[in-house]
Amino acid sequence: MVNKQNENDSDIEITNEHSENEEAMELQDTEEKVADKIKQLRHKLQQCEEDKRAIREESSRVQADFLNARKRLAEEQISDRERQLERHIEVLLPVCDSFTMALGQPSWQTADPAWKNGIEGIYTQLQQVLTQYDVTLISPMGAAFDPNEHEAVGQTPVEADQVDTIVSVVQPGYVRVKGGQRTIIRPARVIIGSIEE
Repeated sequence: MVNKQNENDSDIEITNEHSENEEAMELQDTEEKVADKIKQLRHKLQQCEEDKRAIREESSRVQADFLNARKRLAEEQISDRERQLERHIEVLLPVCDSFTMALGQPSWQTADPAWKNGIEGIYTQLQQVLTQYDVTLISPMGAAFDPNEHEAVGQTPVEADQVDTIVSVVQPGYVRVKGGQRTIIRPARVIIGSIEE
């Protein structure tokens, strides 16, 4: 009976060892699977971090592009308004010229005083509109010729000290000064002095 017991114990020990080996191998397989899963998850996490960084960079670029486009659009709108205003002013300039010519006629002196006061009042209103838009008259009689502000339409012989000096203004010019920026709306048309031949 003792022998039978020893055989059973030996079988149990073998079975236990076999079970322990199987458990150890299963545990090792599980650890390897978990390690692989962790490795895959870390790789996925790294990929997600890279994607997130790329999306943030793209988002920053898009936002900067949007802000730049909005700023450019605002500047273009201001510039367009300024150009449109200058065009409107240019339309008024022939009216100013007509008033100047009418007020310079000899018949102006003999005109009815009430009529003269009315015309002068209208001319004053027109000048106030131009002043409101920072526009002033350029009438450079006696000044040195400046091709940036004046347009020479003729020359007349003068003494040496008056060469390149404006001796006559054919048509006054207009300039707009706003925010320290000087814009010639229309150059003054002038006759300049030249060396006598």
